[in-house]
Amino acid sequence: MIPKHFNFIYLYGPETYPFSLSHYISLKSNIIVNELGKDSVTIWTDDIEKLISSSYFKKILTEFPDRIIIKDVKTEVPFELKSFMGRDIRYATHQADILRNWILVNYGGVYSDFDSVALRPLPKFFYENNKTIMCTEDVDGKPSALCIGFFLGVAGCPLLTATLDRYVDYDPDIVKPGSSDWARFGVTEPFNIYQNHKDWITTIPAEYFEPLYIDYDSVQNEFFLDRSDLIVNSYQLHLWETRNGLILRTMKEDAIKTINSTYTLIARKYL
Repeated sequence: MIPKHFNFIYLYGPETYPFSLSHYISLKSNIIVNELGKDSVTIWTDDIEKLISSSYFKKILTEFPDRIIIKDVKTEVPFELKSFMGRDIRYATHQADILRNWILVNYGGVYSDFDSVALRPLPKFFYENNKTIMCTEDVDGKPSALCIGFFLGVAGCPLLTATLDRYVDYDPDIVKPGSSDWARFGVTEPFNIYQNHKDWITTIPAEYFEPLYIDYDSVQNEFFLDRSDLIVNSYQLHLWETRNGLILRTMKEDAIKTINSTYTLIARKYL
């Protein structure tokens, strides 16, 4: 069984920008669409004061005062993220990769990036599964990676546990921003483990959680078209903040109201 409890992570580092409108829409859509009740959302952060000072975070807390739990990773996690397994984990993105796996290994539940928007409620049988549920990222019809931006995890998941064990080989001088190894421990290693242990998780079609993924270089173009035809079977719409971050962080409510794209047509209902 997988708890119907959603987990989001917001860690601060050089690559992090302030909690914005797009983050607000992601959180609000998941609360409403998935009918999340009291204390059913946990946000894990390393700076509560900075997070709650954001105008859009204040807004979401006002609208859903009893749904959201905020946890400080400095007191709630029994190790220092920046020195996990004795390695120098200097980037907030990689710290979040570690934290995501640790949370679901220990508690189970649903993990969502702040750039994933809910389209339809997750079906009951997802929560009744006895294995972690992930979709694959397919290129030319073949799985090339696992989607780590939104998935459901069972406590004690062997794939997530094995991924954490791989950090013994983490080298911050190799996995630098912009390098081909940047996503090695967040994306490549879990997929490599999956290739040898496919019975450890349940995989579902990419269109369920990442309907606009064609390949990493093309996903930015898809974001600005009206491709509603591609999301009819989807539960989530992943916005690919790593490709669209500049636009997402500067997007205003007026733009969402006036521009017609796959994202804005969905997002405007949450303004």
